[in-house]
Amino acid sequence: VIAGHTNSFGNGGYDGLLTKVSKKGNTVWSKAIGGSGNDLLFTVNRTSDNGFIACGQTKSYGNAAGDAWLVKTDASGNVQWSKKYGDGNVNGELAYDVTQLSDGGYAFCGVHRFAGGVAESFVLRTDNQGNVMWSKQYGINGSDDANGILEDGNFLLVTGFYQDGVSFYSGYVMKLDKSN
Repeated sequence: VIAGHTNSFGNGGYDGLLTKVSKKGNTVWSKAIGGSGNDLLFTVNRTSDNGFIACGQTKSYGNAAGDAWLVKTDASGNVQWSKKYGDGNVNGELAYDVTQLSDGGYAFCGVHRFAGGVAESFVLRTDNQGNVMWSKQYGINGSDDANGILEDGNFLLVTGFYQDGVSFYSGYVMKLDKSN
């Protein structure tokens, strides 16, 4: 299954796009998901029930600047639930990567934006229905992004980069207690 976005069909603006292809590259199904605003999906992963969890950003539901977005589908790509996450700030949030946890819940990482192009890493954990259990932002002095997340026992490993001075960036790995 491939995640992305399209403005060729769907509900208006860009819509998140999930497409399942066969081993030979033929389309099995393709679903445009979203509303009248611009909605993007960046990552999709299989879930324990053989469905899929995708993440990205929605500008259709909630904040016009964009909210982080999780979409849970069944094995055929039919939406089971869709939830947005953000604090309503004028610069928005987005989710780059999502993983299902051993307890059935989810964790995603992304970016919480501020004015002037500055951002903080954003990590959020949900239950199996997408309800928030906790949400944290992480930042140093410049701008920070979180791009990858996975579960390691009782921890979450998060990768990303931060601004190290005016024009240089450095990568990082964070190890977080997944309970809090």
